[in-house]
Amino acid sequence: MTKRLIACCDLGGTKMLAGLVSSQGELLAVEKYLINGRGSPQAVLDDLDAVLRRMLASIGRKYDDLAALGFSSTGVLNIETGIVAMNHNIGWVNVPLRDMAAQRFGLPVILEMDANAAALGEYWKGAARGISAFALVIVGTGIGSGLMLDKRIWHGAHSVAGEIGHTVILPGGPLCGCGKHGCLEALASGLAISRRAEAALKLGRTSVLQVSDQAISGQQVVEAARAGDELARSILEESGFYLGVGLANLITLLDPQVIVIGGGLGVGAFDLLEAPMKRAVQQHLNYWAARSTPIIPSALGEYAGLYGAARAALDAVSQSILSEVTK
Repeated sequence: MTKRLIACCDLGGTKMLAGLVSSQGELLAVEKYLINGRGSPQAVLDDLDAVLRRMLASIGRKYDDLAALGFSSTGVLNIETGIVAMNHNIGWVNVPLRDMAAQRFGLPVILEMDANAAALGEYWKGAARGISAFALVIVGTGIGSGLMLDKRIWHGAHSVAGEIGHTVILPGGPLCGCGKHGCLEALASGLAISRRAEAALKLGRTSVLQVSDQAISGQQVVEAARAGDELARSILEESGFYLGVGLANLITLLDPQVIVIGGGLGVGAFDLLEAPMKRAVQQHLNYWAARSTPIIPSALGEYAGLYGAARAALDAVSQSILSEVTK
């Protein structure tokens, strides 16, 4: 491959991470920025174009040095068609993101779901390096997972495999953003933790946390727990328990070699979630599934999706070159 740089980006609900990665997997430049409001697809691509050009200039490279763009996105995606079917965080429905980006940047574009990209990143350069069968579970504002089975990302028949956050853990439980009740995401995500804290405070529970005009964030609950706040600790204990129930189901179903926990909350509060999570795993495994499946934090943190998007694009470009050579 004559061009040695891969542009990559990870589109979240409120922010974008953009980076430049070498073909050897070295992250040469990275920039994190907010998506302004409910950003239109065109506005998102405009901002990305400006950021990529700025990063290229910072490392003394040119736009022509780019070989491909790897695009990781949250939401419901159709990997085969390159369409973002739904991203409710920024108001997208049926956006042909891959084709729009390819036309805008003049590059081959690979689109991947954010959790799958993060799993591929951990497989390439992170905590699951070289492990052929594992699950990457992202615990952040929401909950999702990427599945690596037999050294390949498993997309499923309709590109939506791995939606562990929308498996029902507690029938009749709290309402989830997907419209169901009792999903794992409604019980153990950052948003669930925030809502549980606010509800407890309104009932008069004593805590260093206070009701205000702004919502309590999951990070604030974590910080209060570290400071010894009993309410915050109990909320994280409960969230860790429900997360463990979900992981027990995942282990029973897929028998992974390891589970990697990613996401801002999953990594940032891993030490607080670990004990109740692992207890719940052991309590909810059937005897034939019982084993000591390692559950470990991500090694790449918020950059996992960037590495994975870059690797997906690098693989696609390398395969294309190989096909041309062998014709």
